[in-house]
Amino acid sequence: MIGSALGAEQVIHLKEGSQIHGEVVSMLRGTYSVKTQSMGVIEVASDQVKSIGGAAAPEPDESTIQSIQSSLMGNQSVMSRILKLQEGPAMQAVLSDPEVMQVVQSMDMQALTKTPKIRALMNSPQMQSIRDVLQ
Repeated sequence: MIGSALGAEQVIHLKEGSQIHGEVVSMLRGTYSVKTQSMGVIEVASDQVKSIGGAAAPEPDESTIQSIQSSLMGNQSVMSRILKLQEGPAMQAVLSDPEVMQVVQSMDMQALTKTPKIRALMNSPQMQSIRDVLQ
């Protein structure tokens, strides 16, 4: 699922409209630690963050997303495996963790790859089963 947010220059967009440029070095108990060139390491509460991004690939357009959704929904084998994934312990761990859900909602794909519960989900037998069908 994606690249690496830690160790890479990011743009943190705050809900009040300003931006912070720096390297996200950690996220612990609802607080991001961000290493900036001008201010050193600063802490930003996750509830102040609108989004975090970097020089990542552009987001897919609506038609691409709809095409992927249609393809997945039309494949009964994939859909049954997705339903099993939703019930599995790795997905439940993600859904029950507010900090992880905050990262998921931020749509910061790079930060997601550094989240242990997301990595566990991506490496789960259910996710491997979905990958096998899609390949």
